[in-house]
Amino acid sequence: MFIYRTFTWRYGRIIYMSKLAFLLTSILITSPIAQSNDNDDHVLSCSDPIPNIRWPELCKEGYDINFMVDYFKGKYNDASYDEHRKCSYISSRTSMPRFEGSGKSKEEFYEGIDEKSYLIHQNFNTGIRYYYYYSLLAPFKLFNPSVSIKDFFEFIVKDNKRIENSFYDEDVTFGSLNNNQIFDIYSKECISPPKLRLSYATFLSENLKKPYEQQVWIEEVMNNFMSAFTKMDSSGRVEGMEFSDWLIKNENQKAKE
Repeated sequence: MFIYRTFTWRYGRIIYMSKLAFLLTSILITSPIAQSNDNDDHVLSCSDPIPNIRWPELCKEGYDINFMVDYFKGKYNDASYDEHRKCSYISSRTSMPRFEGSGKSKEEFYEGIDEKSYLIHQNFNTGIRYYYYYSLLAPFKLFNPSVSIKDFFEFIVKDNKRIENSFYDEDVTFGSLNNNQIFDIYSKECISPPKLRLSYATFLSENLKKPYEQQVWIEEVMNNFMSAFTKMDSSGRVEGMEFSDWLIKNENQKAKE
């Protein structure tokens, strides 16, 4: 994870994230929902040479890779597994520094910037990262129920190292990309459909426009995400409802319990 400590970086990231929000909104207005492929008859096995060559990192761990059949480039997700993992790595490098654990006073950490605006954009950034985490974790666990969350997380950390050492372009590894290059890829390739499913992307975009007092804080509702991403279709809707509507319904039900 990259930790950026200077005022210049933090202020620049807020401006950058604001531009991303405008870009995302523009894309959402014009993005059609791609038709999903029906892969019901396709079964992936690491005993076959092509899957073993294409996803050795998964096969080496002995994972059931059939979660990719419907959940990546399938009827529940229009992005491929490889595209998804690349954007997961990229989004992990866009994390905004937190006051907690910074070793600074609030006055020092937020010096020269608006605290509420910073936290709103940090919340948006968290929503992107959690998307890439849960949209893989949910289908993965369906097909690999005996794998613990801890082991899954350790696999992601190790796989991020693999991506870091792989080539983004000729003679350029992902790990050698600088911060500006990472944010350029992030904004162009990782925050809009089909990489982000439309209804979820709309939820993040609309939430970003809300004032601080009306924010849906991602970390406060993340206990809904495992269930949501298990049931989410290729448009980002959950049980036929827009993601934001489903989230409200689920939170209301929990409040009554």
